[in-house]
Amino acid sequence: MTTTRILSIGEAMVELSASGQAGLWRLGIAGDTLNTAWYLRRLLPAEWQVGYFSRVGLGEFSQKMIEFLDAEGIDSRHIGRDAQREIALYAISLKDGERSFTYWRDNSAAKESEQRIKLLMRPARRRDRVFFRHHPGHPARSRARGAA
Repeated sequence: MTTTRILSIGEAMVELSASGQAGLWRLGIAGDTLNTAWYLRRLLPAEWQVGYFSRVGLGEFSQKMIEFLDAEGIDSRHIGRDAQREIALYAISLKDGERSFTYWRDNSAAKESEQRIKLLMRPARRRDRVFFRHHPGHPARSRARGAA
């Protein structure tokens, strides 16, 4: 039996969310493409390979993302490192029961990768399924190969 390989391509971010205690925030790693890879790893049989492709910095929070992926069984070998840029950040605020999001991603390492869409798609040629989402307003188009 051949192994089916899935590669999720996008931008993972450090997530800050209210902890329930005034003034304290909970830190996580998330993002739509990373969440997709995480759920796929949970739902698919072990013989399916789930990988993530992105770009992060060299700092502590970028390293935390790679460690998170590795701990969750998601292949992180397609994550590039950037000495000049870092992983993006977003915060979830709650007011009157409504969530709102604030993003700090304009200079993230992954955003730099998005500007080189051909480079991003190169590893996809060796995968059976690919999940890729571009960010609104970005000139690239979402691309998927294979049918689930």
